[in-house]
Amino acid sequence: MRKSGNHVAPQITPSLTLGIRMPPKRKRTPDTGGHAVFTSSESEAKWKKLSKRSTFPRFEDGDVVISLGSAEGDLVLYKRDLSRMCEYFEEFDEIGWPESFTLQIVANVSECQVVPVEEALPEQHNHTEVEDHGDRQLSTVGPLNEDGVAGHARRLNEIIFRLLYREPVDLSVSESKHSPAHVVRDVAKLAASYGCVQHVQGELVSAIVTAGGIGGDLIRRNPCLLLETACLLKNETIFVDALRHAAGRRAALTDEMRSVPAEIARLVEHHAGLLKARVKEVCRLLASPAGTTLDLPTFIAWGIFYRYLVANIFPKDPESPEMFKSLAYLNSMRTGMELVDTQQLGDIMESVRVVDCGLVQASNITYLIRDDDREEHRRELDDLDEALEEALNVKSIKAELRQIVEKSKLRLAPLFSGDKNTEHFTLTKFDGRLPWQRDPCEHT
Repeated sequence: MRKSGNHVAPQITPSLTLGIRMPPKRKRTPDTGGHAVFTSSESEAKWKKLSKRSTFPRFEDGDVVISLGSAEGDLVLYKRDLSRMCEYFEEFDEIGWPESFTLQIVANVSECQVVPVEEALPEQHNHTEVEDHGDRQLSTVGPLNEDGVAGHARRLNEIIFRLLYREPVDLSVSESKHSPAHVVRDVAKLAASYGCVQHVQGELVSAIVTAGGIGGDLIRRNPCLLLETACLLKNETIFVDALRHAAGRRAALTDEMRSVPAEIARLVEHHAGLLKARVKEVCRLLASPAGTTLDLPTFIAWGIFYRYLVANIFPKDPESPEMFKSLAYLNSMRTGMELVDTQQLGDIMESVRVVDCGLVQASNITYLIRDDDREEHRRELDDLDEALEEALNVKSIKAELRQIVEKSKLRLAPLFSGDKNTEHFTLTKFDGRLPWQRDPCEHT
């Protein structure tokens, strides 16, 4: 891209973010489409006066008008700024600059760029007005319809030009037909179309974070759109975060997956497959009492636990929200007694209590047997002692249930190591090469 030489940007008010560079001390040269250049003899007061008046989006000494059909009026910007930051505008340094551009509406919103007024389609001029910009009479297009492609294209272009001049943008506001995630993706596409990604990516990523991206709802709800955005912006942080959510929600994103680039779709499918296999393996381990001594209380506790697995885990698809909820509920248990809330399991625990009480009462009765009669009842007394040693009581079963649940939570921990505010697994670890590190992403 051709360098713009000495670039003189005007001073701005504190509320704006465009920086200031004082002009070099040299003789004034003919205006070639850049900013006004002052000699050292011109007063600092004159410079400050002009700088205060020169603010985005209408610079007093701007030399090109951008008409987007906005009710707030046209943008009056600098040719050198645009050609320095956008490949699209750079070519006008060679072929000649028009005095004004207007927004050209086409079917693909990511290709709705501004074009020289004289090149716009005839229907773009049906509300042409003449505005006075100093010594220039410029034709501009009247306000566009806010609905549909036209209104969306206008907003996207406004965002692009604000980003170029490091002005704040709000990406959290939904349009009638476009969510914030759609706006983010389309802005990134339009930036690629203008050839200005490298000049807007920092500001755009900051706006994405502010709108709820990177760990927020923007990515959780629309991972596929943010995957495309990250690929266009070449941003690894957004890409990896969006991939975690896309892999965890793959089964629910069938329609969205059809529109993403093939390379991204393959990555999502691959990591979703790895995640599914991991969930199935954890479920298999949950049902394995390996290393456990199966005495009677443990056996009953495992029966209660296994019943939960059969009813709530085994029949479910590892990728389904129902599977996530069942495993999340198990992971949230504290004592294991949450498993015996049902009437049937409650009846089992009541039966255990009855047996325990009966054994205790029988043991108490043995104290009534005289010492000289104990040998005669030795076998019965030994059987009673052996039954008591089994410790078949509610307390022992509760203790076993607690241990089973604690061991299960250790096995579940890797599945819940990701985002805590979702209804899907987000444990995906991406350690491969990013799409733009192999081949440029193709977006259609």
